[in-house]
Amino acid sequence: MNEDANLAATRLEDEADEDTFIPTPPTANQLAWLRDHLSEQELSLGSQLRTFREQEGWSHEQLASHLGLTIEALDRLSLAGRPRKDRFAADVRAIAAANAVPDLQLMQLLRTVESRAAFIGSPAARRIVAAARDHDDQTLSPAEVRLREANEPEQPEDNHR
Repeated sequence: MNEDANLAATRLEDEADEDTFIPTPPTANQLAWLRDHLSEQELSLGSQLRTFREQEGWSHEQLASHLGLTIEALDRLSLAGRPRKDRFAADVRAIAAANAVPDLQLMQLLRTVESRAAFIGSPAARRIVAAARDHDDQTLSPAEVRLREANEPEQPEDNHR
């Protein structure tokens, strides 16, 4: 902390009374709780990070390592809002700078999630999945297995067995 911040914090403590609220940083458990709850919100960056992690079949720790972050830093990054489409590059640079993440790496990760989401719903994806049915599932990545499952037509249950 710089000297001005220390002085301001000291003044707050000296002047504190029952009506003064002095915020404290969240604990690691509180950050993890926030990450988990916000990752369900499509407007949070956490939802895209979770999607990427699941597509890759990675743990939370593996994603943190990939981005060069601690678990706590990744949890903080997850709390950011999603970059706006019309200001994507500027928003990603700002989010990356605030969280000590290489901006190009974060941009690539977010564009990968968007590309995969767009592809999954396309007719080309259904054709690829149909062609892939002849291949052994052991050779498919977790993302490819999910793509296959998402695009397979539902089979009616056979209750006559």
